[in-house]
Amino acid sequence: MDQKVTRSSLACEVMQQRMDRLLVELSEKDRGLQDVLDQVLTDVKSPRILYQAIRKIEITEDHKAFLNEILHALYTYCHVEKSAFYKPGKKGSLTRVVSFGATSLPENMEWKSEEMPEIMRVLMQEREIVIPKKIDQRLVMAVPIITISDKLQYVLLIEEIRFINMSEKVLGLLKLMAFWIRYLLEKRLDREELQPLSAFSSVIVYQPSVAQKILDDTISRHKKHKLPFALLRIKEAVNEADVKRLSAALRIYDDLFMLDGGEILVFLSMTDEKNVPAIIERIRPSAPQLTIEAADKTGFK
Repeated sequence: MDQKVTRSSLACEVMQQRMDRLLVELSEKDRGLQDVLDQVLTDVKSPRILYQAIRKIEITEDHKAFLNEILHALYTYCHVEKSAFYKPGKKGSLTRVVSFGATSLPENMEWKSEEMPEIMRVLMQEREIVIPKKIDQRLVMAVPIITISDKLQYVLLIEEIRFINMSEKVLGLLKLMAFWIRYLLEKRLDREELQPLSAFSSVIVYQPSVAQKILDDTISRHKKHKLPFALLRIKEAVNEADVKRLSAALRIYDDLFMLDGGEILVFLSMTDEKNVPAIIERIRPSAPQLTIEAADKTGFK
């Protein structure tokens, strides 16, 4: 009997040591993740790691693979354990297209069903990024993907995140990633629709008839979500070759607008104005014959 008690006690002690070691390892991993996150967020305005990941995703031709790559990027860079893209159907229904992780939600959800999360209903009504006021690690964010013809094409649901405590840094990172994903997807979906609105065929430069409205809408969206932006101005007449080289030097989420009189405005998303001189110097070699200068934002909505 004593031997059994001794063995049992020893087994419990060994198990406790294993548990203690496991807890230490987990806490060290958490600290490691936090360190990585801090490094990524050293400059929240333009984290290079996220941007490079987005650039790689951009070249994926297959549409379903493209969506899957986005979900993998959310896992790799934003610690999202479960996420999915849903496609809206008739009468407010949603059908899952692709997912990452073992989602707890059904493949098909009806508007009035209990399975439909409230965050999704709010998104489909408001058509804006939805973040619940009280956030735990589940149902963190819903992101609408809307075409230029104002059709809700997809809903990205960030269902579960790895961190138990949702810090402002993690949330800030997710907001930034959501903004980039939304822009990347909408631009891809709108490629055919955007072409007739462009002044050139090989690069999208919004022509004067639509440029002002699209520019105002873009600025309004940035102001609403408190996202930084800046404007550049090119006063000389430009040809398609000039603009194509300039566009290649810009980032995927920067836009070009041709206003009345042929003036070109460059919209720099997620950019503080203090960084504009460095950006001008970086892109100037792509079009050395053009005068590129900062534009005053006060005249725009």
